[in-house]
Amino acid sequence: MPTRRLEPDDPPAVHRGNEFSLWGSAMIEWIVILLVVAAIASLLGFRGVAGVSAGIAKVLILIVLVGFLLLLFFGVIAFA
Repeated sequence: MPTRRLEPDDPPAVHRGNEFSLWGSAMIEWIVILLVVAAIASLLGFRGVAGVSAGIAKVLILIVLVGFLLLLFFGVIAFA
């Protein structure tokens, strides 16, 4: 399969080898990273860092879920 070059007007994407993934998977990666940071900080006793990183992860989870539900809702309407 031939690879495609990124053009300046392409949508935001994360380049990994020969694959392009949209912003959703990058946000999920950030959620996982922030939850790991929160868990480690909590174990080490850094309650402030743990709280902030868990709070940011919660906001990102909410954004991803709302985006997914909107895509699902408008996809059902478009195909109805």
